[in-house]
Amino acid sequence: MSITESQKKAAYKYKQKNIKRIPFDVQKEKYEEIKSHSETRGETINGFIKRAIDETIQNDNHATKNLVDLDTLIIFVEKEFNDIISAEEKIGTISSHAAASALKTQIIDFLRSYSN
Repeated sequence: MSITESQKKAAYKYKQKNIKRIPFDVQKEKYEEIKSHSETRGETINGFIKRAIDETIQNDNHATKNLVDLDTLIIFVEKEFNDIISAEEKIGTISSHAAASALKTQIIDFLRSYSN
């Protein structure tokens, strides 16, 4: 069954309204790698690229959420240690104040290293 002119026009109109083409260039070796990989997974190259984009966006969004959670954790740890230090100052255990401050700094630095 052949496609009628009105079907061609409808398909063209749909593409004009709903589809955005994203051309990009890759080295021939990379193209062959993409083609081979997509074939072994039973995908078209286009399908593989779309899936890779979707998964990357999902992973990036998840990573961003984790960074926010780390920032919240850093604030919590700072507050808790400051409360401990204040309590120790009130009861006069100044020697442990220095140790608690040093430990707080190490923990905060460690957490920040994961949020960068």
